[in-house]
Amino acid sequence: LWFIAGGGRYPEGPERAARELGMAITNRRSSFRRRLQTIAGHCSYYHHAIPVKSGRQPSALCVEMRGSGWTVESMKRQCDERGGSVRETIGCITPERVMGWCIVDVSEGRTEAHPVPYSAMMNCKQAEMNLCVGMLRGTFSPSSECDTDVTAEEYSNLGEVTCEIAPGVMGGAHQAGYSSGYRSDCEGTPGERSPYQWPLRWSAHIEAQSMAFGSDDITFHSKGVVYYHFDQNYKRSDMYYEHGIQDSATRGPCPKEDLLPANPDGVRNCRRDSDERTTVLHRKSEMYFIKWKNGTTIYDDNVSNIDTCTWLDLAVIGNIRPDWFLDKRGDNSDVQYLGNQHIYYDGMPRLVKQWRKKDFSNQYFIMSMLENVGENGTHWPMTLNIPGEGFGDDYLQIYTNHTTLLGDDSLFLLDQAFVDAGGTCPKMDRMGNGTNNGPPTSHSIPSNLEVDPNSWYTNVYTYSPTWKPINNNTITPSSNDKTVDTTEAGSVTVKSCYDTNTAT
Repeated sequence: LWFIAGGGRYPEGPERAARELGMAITNRRSSFRRRLQTIAGHCSYYHHAIPVKSGRQPSALCVEMRGSGWTVESMKRQCDERGGSVRETIGCITPERVMGWCIVDVSEGRTEAHPVPYSAMMNCKQAEMNLCVGMLRGTFSPSSECDTDVTAEEYSNLGEVTCEIAPGVMGGAHQAGYSSGYRSDCEGTPGERSPYQWPLRWSAHIEAQSMAFGSDDITFHSKGVVYYHFDQNYKRSDMYYEHGIQDSATRGPCPKEDLLPANPDGVRNCRRDSDERTTVLHRKSEMYFIKWKNGTTIYDDNVSNIDTCTWLDLAVIGNIRPDWFLDKRGDNSDVQYLGNQHIYYDGMPRLVKQWRKKDFSNQYFIMSMLENVGENGTHWPMTLNIPGEGFGDDYLQIYTNHTTLLGDDSLFLLDQAFVDAGGTCPKMDRMGNGTNNGPPTSHSIPSNLEVDPNSWYTNVYTYSPTWKPINNNTITPSSNDKTVDTTEAGSVTVKSCYDTNTAT
């Protein structure tokens, strides 16, 4: 997903010559020896998590098939799984600057090589450990762009990395898994020092209800408490009420006895009818799933009451970032500031500021932030409308009982305390249950929050005291021309020519 390698040129010198001759030069960091591998061909494809929508096409991805064990048939089978097309004997066209290649062994005599384009978001060691080793379970082969003489100890002394967002579509909402955390004053970001960012450390009660497409009937209902330390890239979510049918991709492992039959994409939903407590911890790239013994109350953190603990490596995907809804950073992302709205919140009218954030699936979130602040001056998150993104139903979430967190980080370290007390917390290979939990590949579950080109236009406005919006076919709150209305649908711009003086 994150190895985008289209539209560049070959590196200069012997590396270019070798590639044009159908040979790939790789560098084994352990010995610094150079060797040549035969290129059997390459597969060009689009990742299924980035649907090709009208007016917005994702970059093509590329993977090279290397080694003498490949046949035309085996290359086509491997590429068909990605929905791509094969070209024989020719390698990938790479950007001018690449950090290297991630080499993944497929079978004897057959390897796949994924180009890792240069990125200012990470250094070479981070590209190796997070993207190649962590995600693809491969071996990193650095290019001349990376200094192979830098030792692991020198890498470890580079200092903390903060304010980094995840690569690709994940950067639309998430911090990088290797980032040490986020700040409210991340330099150069659209939301820098905006008072409407989520607070860095806070907690709230959450209640969510899901609705099926074309219906207001509730399909799933949950209640819990959420905790954030954005400055450490930490999140904790405790659920104590879950009833209804939920897509299995959004809320941890599902007990086998609660799995429903698979749909045509192999995705199996989960029937949850439980008042038992569960906890999910997300620290940087690691996610922990804790199930508590029956009867454990929501605020009882005695680890002797933990029944099971497992964890999953999310590689480059960290926690949500506090300014995620304010900007359009991240691939296939967009944002639309809507201004003030009155809403009914917990039975009472409240004034909120709203933003719509478009994601990779061409669906959008609606974030409502409290406008009239209380004594502490915080613009709290109030409601969040969340699209199903092709996985499942849309849902509406409300935040109540907001609290600023002032304590230490022990809230987020339950797994460590459990292991220290003699418990075990094994690693999962994936979100398991023998199901496919990725985005649907043949058809997606429809959403009531699909982008309507007749109503959508880009409007990046963050209330940052330092960042200023760029007006490129963008409507901003500074416009006071009441006689001109501009909308954008694809590449078409429509302007009203109504003249108030002649009423024509």
